[in-house]
Amino acid sequence: GEVLLSPGAVLEHRQARYWRGCR
Repeated sequence: GEVLLSPGAVLEHRQARYWRGCR
């Protein structure tokens, strides 16, 4: 959800942003 210093967090943020953009 938020941009953290973790690779997984970055991927999660990108996916969350993508879903928000899609919906």
